[in-house]
Amino acid sequence: MTASIIIHNQHVIPNSASSKPKSNDNKFNAEFNNQITRQRPKSGSIEQVMFAEQITHIKRADLEKIYNEIKWAVKSELDAENFGGKELKPFDYLQGNIDKIMYHPIEVKIDSDEVYTAIIYNRMGINYLDLKRIETRMGLLELAKEDVDINEDQGNIRKDQTQQLYKQITSNRQTLENEKQALLDSKQLKENEQRLFEQLTKRFI
Repeated sequence: MTASIIIHNQHVIPNSASSKPKSNDNKFNAEFNNQITRQRPKSGSIEQVMFAEQITHIKRADLEKIYNEIKWAVKSELDAENFGGKELKPFDYLQGNIDKIMYHPIEVKIDSDEVYTAIIYNRMGINYLDLKRIETRMGLLELAKEDVDINEDQGNIRKDQTQQLYKQITSNRQTLENEKQALLDSKQLKENEQRLFEQLTKRFI
């Protein structure tokens, strides 16, 4: 038996090749999604503000802390590498921020309100922390976009520079989305994991 996980309409739905009746599969999928939804925080999540297909729970305050670390690191690096004494502009720093988001070391942990979700994904053979790390970078790109908008509104960058930074953000975002989907698709549900789902279904229905 094989199965994959696909991103669809704000939920993660097992796409199984099971021979069970479709009605049973639908009942299980609904219960699985309900259990995941119950784990979602009521407020303070970047998920509710920035993008809808997020699986993990990431607080905006945590993202802002990481983003500020990135900004300071980029400023220090650019200033140190500016041997010619070139005047660095806001555009240079914003471009550096967007680039560094993709490789800056990020430590993530499983919060108390996402333990059940993490168990489910880990049982499926998907590393929940790897998934959260990817989605954290996605959230950081959204903060970088907000930063770009603020700098354009304040007249610190031109519209053509804004569009250039948008393209960089979009490209990086697509790279992360591909990594996320590859992570979800690369693991196959085993028969014992399917039995786990069936047990959970019986327990909660």
